[in-house]
Amino acid sequence: MPATVTPIWQREAVSSNGGLPSGVSEASRHVSKRAMEDVQRFYRSSEVLPRVYTASQLPVIFDSAGINDIIVQSSLHTIFDRLDNLLTWEDGWNGYDLPAPDPDAVAHARYWIVMMYQAIANVGRVWRGPEISGGPEGEVIFEWWEGRKKLTIYVSTSTAEYIQVWGPDALTEMHDGEVNTFSGCQRLWLWLTAE
Repeated sequence: MPATVTPIWQREAVSSNGGLPSGVSEASRHVSKRAMEDVQRFYRSSEVLPRVYTASQLPVIFDSAGINDIIVQSSLHTIFDRLDNLLTWEDGWNGYDLPAPDPDAVAHARYWIVMMYQAIANVGRVWRGPEISGGPEGEVIFEWWEGRKKLTIYVSTSTAEYIQVWGPDALTEMHDGEVNTFSGCQRLWLWLTAE
C-alpha cells in the first residue's frame, strides 16, 4: 500500500505513488482514539476549564495549538460576545459625551484577554471573567474584584494599562503601569488572587 500524508493546512490526502487508499486502518483508529482519551482526561482535570470536553469538540488531528484554540474560544465565548457588543455602542452611550469604543481597541482587547486567560492557566489559577465596559477615550475596560482588591485594565488600540487598588489611599494603596506581557498578566493575577 502506498504511504499517505495528510497535511494539516490542506486537508488533502497525498500519495507517494499517485494512488489513494480508501479508509483508515484499525490500528490508526485505535491510536487516534487512545490519544483523544488521554487529551480529554487531561483537560477534564484542569481547574481552569469551565466544562468537560467530548471527543467531537477536540480537533480530529490533535495538536496543542488546535486544542488550545478550542479551549480558549469556548472558555472566552461570552467575553468575546460582550466585546463584540461594544462595537454596537454609539457616541454618548453613557448618556453624556463619551465616544463609542474604538474598533481597534476592541480588537486589541480580544488579543489581550486571550493572553490574560493563558497566563492564568499557565500558573494554575482559576479563571474568572471580568466586568467589561467602554472608557472615556474609546478604550475597553476590564475589571476584577477580590475582597478589598480591585484590578482595572484599560486596553487602548496599542497598549494595556492597569490600576491595582487595595485601599482608599492613592499614595500608599494603589499602583499603576503597563501590562503588555504574559509575565505581567501573571504577576497581576497572582497579586489579585493571593490570600
